Amino acid sequence: EPLSDRYHLVWYDQRGSGLSARNVSADSLTVDQFIEDLHAIVTHFGGGRPVILFGHSWGGMLSAAYTGRYPRTVSHLILAEPGFLTAETSDPVINPDVSLGMLTGMLYSWFQSLHVDDSDEYAAGDFWLNGVMRVANPAYYCPDANPHNVIVRAGYEAWYNVAVKGIGNSANDGSLNLTQGLDKFTGPSLIIAGACNTAIGPEHQEKHLPLVPNSRLVTIADAGHFMFQDKPVETMTMIQNFLNAVNL
Repeated sequence: EPLSDRYHLVWYDQRGSGLSARNVSADSLTVDQFIEDLHAIVTHFGGGRPVILFGHSWGGMLSAAYTGRYPRTVSHLILAEPGFLTAETSDPVINPDVSLGMLTGMLYSWFQSLHVDDSDEYAAGDFWLNGVMRVANPAYYCPDANPHNVIVRAGYEAWYNVAVKGIGNSANDGSLNLTQGLDKFTGPSLIIAGACNTAIGPEHQEKHLPLVPNSRLVTIADAGHFMFQDKPVETMTMIQNFLNAVNL
């Protein structure tokens, strides 16, 4: 909202997630297809002009991969705590520390999912995944500040096919590289991290600086992975300062 007075903002629910349709083939739930979906949106709304591309978490990973494939369609790249961009930087996400609380929460969510109305064949899986996301990775957040209201119907099928089978497997076998072609991007880049995030926060994001051209890292104090909920004013100010500095 703070940017809407100057920019035309476009947000979308990715294939198989949010309010997007679930009845899509598993063959279309791939990183490659997600890049092409994003390209269709950029092409439609960009009107032939390069766009400012912003992505958070998995969205940051996708934005980096997209920019590598279509570097001329992006003028400025903003990545808020992308989980990882290569197999070498994937360990904190692929192999997280698992606590008893996490396991208990995952099991509790699974039991609850058994009672979800089965008239929607995707609802139970989505319910379970949303529950897991709310209890997983406490290291991502400030103490006692795990935000429970920021995830709205994540898509289980999309997550399983893209994150687990696709990205997860290629990270484990060492072949993952979401920065391929990114060296051809000539615009400025901003990487944002929440200071409270001890898993993929500032220290982890520093590893991405050499991988993202013309990039700098800013840290939001007293914020975790969902810095836009924890410190919305401070985070938006960082973005506005970045865009103002590059004379848009």
